[in-house]
Amino acid sequence: MDETAQQSLLNDLHREIERLASVIDAPRHLLPRDQPEPNGTWISLAWREANDGDDEDGWYLSLIRNEDGHDWELSEVGAMEADYLLYVLFDEITGKLAKAASVGSPPREIWFAAQENLLGRLNEEWRQRTAGRHSQMLKF
Repeated sequence: MDETAQQSLLNDLHREIERLASVIDAPRHLLPRDQPEPNGTWISLAWREANDGDDEDGWYLSLIRNEDGHDWELSEVGAMEADYLLYVLFDEITGKLAKAASVGSPPREIWFAAQENLLGRLNEEWRQRTAGRHSQMLKF
């Protein structure tokens, strides 16, 4: 994939992220960007070259969270699996929104239900995936 195609796909992803964020009223500071927030945490979306530095292995999309100068890769996917990257991103965003809305409500069930509701507004499969994970977590 050449640089123009990569940039076009990134632009498409950012437009889709903006669209999905507007459905759940996600604040802009939770969306991917390249500049750090004052608290030192941000998420970026970028192309990375696979493995050894040549382009024979191809490229992948990387979703990275930076917390106080430390990078944590949340997801890496090929261009054809961009839906999974969007799921990981919005699982993160809806988790933060649900947790903030559940302040003062200790039971995880309330927080989890709020997150699942938000994800369901975006994509029913994403909601089911996260609900399954939550169900496993509540067993312990």
